[in-house]
Amino acid sequence: MSPTPGLGLASFFAMVTESVVGTDPGSGYDYHRIVSGGWKPTAEVTRGNRGLGRLGASSMVNRLERSEGGLLIDPQYEGMELLLLHLCGGVDTYTADSPVASAYKHVFAPSVARQVGLSVHMNEDISMTAVTGIKLGSLAAVFSNENLEMNFGGIGQVHAASTTVDTPTYPTAPDVLALEGTPGTDGLVVTLSDVGGGSPVVIDPSEVTVDFNLPLSSDREGLGSPVMKESVPTDIMAVTGQITREFEDDTFADLFRLRTAKQLSLKYQSTQMITGATPYDLELKLYAIIFQGGRPDIEGGGVLPESIPFTAYVEGANWFDWTLHNSLVGAIT
Repeated sequence: MSPTPGLGLASFFAMVTESVVGTDPGSGYDYHRIVSGGWKPTAEVTRGNRGLGRLGASSMVNRLERSEGGLLIDPQYEGMELLLLHLCGGVDTYTADSPVASAYKHVFAPSVARQVGLSVHMNEDISMTAVTGIKLGSLAAVFSNENLEMNFGGIGQVHAASTTVDTPTYPTAPDVLALEGTPGTDGLVVTLSDVGGGSPVVIDPSEVTVDFNLPLSSDREGLGSPVMKESVPTDIMAVTGQITREFEDDTFADLFRLRTAKQLSLKYQSTQMITGATPYDLELKLYAIIFQGGRPDIEGGGVLPESIPFTAYVEGANWFDWTLHNSLVGAIT
């Protein structure tokens, strides 16, 4: 009889912050569904005895063994916070929304200091594989009229041996708390304003993408060990993106031509309440973006589309931050 194959429908992941890099804490996991993804083992192969004119199997060895990959998720108001913390690398600036009971604000901003590491359990229906020492180095966020889409990527240490599947405990009402841009459910509002202040102006794009990329090392090694050493940043993070809209005027072309910086805000506000009249919400704020182009693409007789790339820069002490309101008490660690 053929064996029963594993199913993606029964797959999920768990994650927890490490106190010692590469050491799975063994408890305290957050469990979540995924759209796709996972961390895969990889290595560089060293060819021994190269002067013999042939490659014998016994002379082939691995070096720089590691895990590379990521997770594509439809984030929820309670569930994305640990990934945002590890992407930004700093701390969660946490405050209670006093005098409102049971509503809390979490702010994640970029920091040179990084989190120690992230342990992830990839539960692939039939078995669970633990990957430790993960450093998150990328996020591609897509804001549209469908669910907010987040694709996180990073590098971790070599896989542990597979074991039995975890018993998950999911966040409260995860389906209700998906972030959707569709009017009437979880509304998405996109605004531009002058850097440092000024009245925000609502814009009406069809889609906004924002990419966060922190280069991470994958070549640190020590003599006598096939395993890659802890991955570390090799440069500062780059934050870029693109606004896609129907071509209506020369606003973005003029901003590009004049090199005028603007503050961009993308904010979801749920119809689901944390408590009373206080809703769940998530806002990404880029404090100074400079557009890298403008003008439409002529692609037929229909509506002219315009794609405007941008780069986010530091303005004063501010670069970007994520602000999340939910019911989670205490700073995320």
